[in-house]
Amino acid sequence: MSSIPSSGAVLRSEVVALRRSPVLHLAWGAVFFGVLSAILALGTVADPDWSTLLAYQNMWVVAFGPLFLALIVGTHAHLDRSSRGGGTWYRPVAPWSRRLARFAVLSPLVLLVNVLALLAPVLAGVLLVGGAPVAHLLGSTVVPVLGQLGLLAVLVRVGAGTGRTAVLVVGLVWSVVAVLTAESSVWAFSPPAWTVRGSLPVIGTHANGEALLPGEALADASVTVSLLLSLALAVIVLAFPASLGRVGVERGGARRRPRSSREGQRVRVPGRPRGRAGARPVRAVLVVLRRTPILPLAAAAVCMPAVLLRWRDPTEAIGAHTLAVIPIGAVVLAVLVRSAMVDGIRATATRVPDAGVQWRSAAVVGAVTAAAVVVATGIVFVGAGLPVLDALRTVGVGMVVATMLTTVHLWCAVRFSVAVTIAVGIAGTVTALLVGGTEMQELWWPLTPWSWAHYAQASRVVVIVPVAVSVTVVGWTLLARAGRRESV
Repeated sequence: MSSIPSSGAVLRSEVVALRRSPVLHLAWGAVFFGVLSAILALGTVADPDWSTLLAYQNMWVVAFGPLFLALIVGTHAHLDRSSRGGGTWYRPVAPWSRRLARFAVLSPLVLLVNVLALLAPVLAGVLLVGGAPVAHLLGSTVVPVLGQLGLLAVLVRVGAGTGRTAVLVVGLVWSVVAVLTAESSVWAFSPPAWTVRGSLPVIGTHANGEALLPGEALADASVTVSLLLSLALAVIVLAFPASLGRVGVERGGARRRPRSSREGQRVRVPGRPRGRAGARPVRAVLVVLRRTPILPLAAAAVCMPAVLLRWRDPTEAIGAHTLAVIPIGAVVLAVLVRSAMVDGIRATATRVPDAGVQWRSAAVVGAVTAAAVVVATGIVFVGAGLPVLDALRTVGVGMVVATMLTTVHLWCAVRFSVAVTIAVGIAGTVTALLVGGTEMQELWWPLTPWSWAHYAQASRVVVIVPVAVSVTVVGWTLLARAGRRESV
C-alpha cells in the first residue's frame, strides 16, 4: 500500500512540474508589454518624466494583468491535463492539498510578471529621469498582486475541474466585469471589482485610464477593504469542497459517466455516412461547435458597447469595440473553435474524411460569426444615434478585419498552439490600444493590424481592405495544411 504524500511532497511535485514547464516562458510577454509601453511613452513627449513613463500602467493593472494571469493558469492546467497530472491523479492526495500547492507555486509567478511589466519603464526612468519614486513603484507592484490572488484561486479551481478554454473565458469575463463595477456603488458585492479596486488609488487613475483628480473620493479611498476581500475570496475558494454529496478525487479532467448500452448502439460503422452529411462539412462543424459558449460570448460582445453607451458617447464606444472587442473576440473565437475541433474531427472523420476541409469549414464558421457580431454591433450604434453612412464604413472595415484576425489566430492555434495564439493576441491587442488610441497611429498604424478596424478614413480603408482580404485568403489556404498535420 502506498503511503499518503505529505503536503510538502505535493508542493515539491508542483514546483518540479512548473520548473520543467513552458509556462515560465510566458513571462516574456510581460517584458514585451513593458518594453512597448516604455517606447510609446518616450515617443509621445520630448522631455519625459515618471508620470509619462508610467502612463500605461493602468492598462496592465486593469485589463492585461488579469488576462495574462488567466493565460498562465490556463496553459498550466492544459499541460497538467495532457500529462494526466504526471501520475499524481492516481496517488492518494487530498484535493485541497493539490489546490493549495498549485496556488502557492503560481503566486510567486504572479508577482514576477507584475514586476517584469514595470521593468522596462523603470529602467528608462532611472536612466533618463533619475530619482525613482520607490514607494509608488513598490505599491504599484504589491497592491495589484494582492488584489489578483482572489482571481488566481478562482482560476486554479476552474482549471482543475475543466481546462484551458474555461479558464480563459472566466479570465476575460472577470476582467470586463471588474472594469464595469470597480467604481460602481455595488463594488463591494462584485468579486471581480476587488481585483482592481484597491490598485486604482495607488496608480492614480480611474478604471478607464483617466487620471484621478485631487479631492476625488476614489483618490482618497482605502485599499485595505478590497485587498482583504480578495484574500478572503482566495481562502474560501481554495477551501471549498471539491464536490457536494459526492466522494471522489478532483482531477484535471471532467468526470465522465459510463456509457450506456443504448449509447453504444449509436456508434456507426466507418465509411457509412448518414444522409448527405458527408457533402456538408459546415453542418458537421456546426454540430461540433454547438456545445461551446460561442453564442453567449457573441451576445456579450454585442451587449458590451451597448452598456458603454450609457456612460460614453458613440465615438468612445466605437473605439472600445474596434480596439478591444474585435481583437480579443477574434482570439477567444479561434481558441474555442480549435479546442472543440480537436475532438470533433475524430467524431466527424467518417462523414468528412479530409481534415483540411473540416478546418477550412471551421474557419468559415468562425469568420461568419465574427462578421455577424460586427454587424449586430453596428445596428446598436445606429440605434444610439450614429449616422448610417458612418456606421456602414465602420461595419465594413470591421467585418473584413475581424474575419482576417479570426482566420489568422485559428491558423496560429492549429499550426503552433493555443498558448501561442493567445500570447500573440494579447500582444497585438495591447499594441492596438496603445497605438490606435493615441497620436502614434499617424505613424505606426500600418504595422498594427489589430487596430485596423478602428480606421474608417478613405485613405486607410483602400489599403486595409485589400491587405486584410489577401491575408484572410492566405491564412485560409495554409489552415488546411496545418489542419492535416494536426490530425495526423
